[in-house]
Amino acid sequence: MHELLTKRWIALATRFSSKSAIKFLDEIVHAYSRSKRHYHNTDHITALLELSYQYEHKLVSKAVVDFAIYYHDIVYKVPGSDNEHKSAVLAASRLKQMQVPDEMIGEVCAFIEATKSHDLVQVHNKTDLEYFLDFDMSILGAEWGDYLTYISRIRKEYALYPDLVYNPARKKFLNSTLNKPQIFLTEEFKERFEDNARRNMERELRLAN
Repeated sequence: MHELLTKRWIALATRFSSKSAIKFLDEIVHAYSRSKRHYHNTDHITALLELSYQYEHKLVSKAVVDFAIYYHDIVYKVPGSDNEHKSAVLAASRLKQMQVPDEMIGEVCAFIEATKSHDLVQVHNKTDLEYFLDFDMSILGAEWGDYLTYISRIRKEYALYPDLVYNPARKKFLNSTLNKPQIFLTEEFKERFEDNARRNMERELRLAN
């Protein structure tokens, strides 16, 4: 069921510590498989790992990117304004136990924290961060049917909020994203997804009115 997620984790983690690899994999799978995870689940992680594999020739440290993928949403509670920070703290703890070098841990945590705003932060490798953030945002440029599935699953994750609260917040996100000069940070993702992402979000806004 989680074959790719498992295979990639074992290949990644055993480079540092085979002793802890399975234990922390179980924790990751459990976190992303919880019943309230309708979008931020193992499917989301697998999709990002596929993109990381597809664009690995562009990455300087694929290990940093992949660790950030596995841990960036490991803490995901609604409501919750510090999920990214808590995810980074947990990642730091686990990677330290796996004897991952401190410099790499710092980069992973910075990447995770950056998903709060999807703006660039100060890191050693800016290019890898740009690709990581673009991987995370790529769903916005999906085909319309897949985009509809995405917004439906996001709505389920925020089910505790009535439409009166959820809809304005969703519109605020859409408008703030559309107002950015560009949604995607890398030229490859801008060319591949930018136009479709804008069409999807504008269409969603029209449907909401």
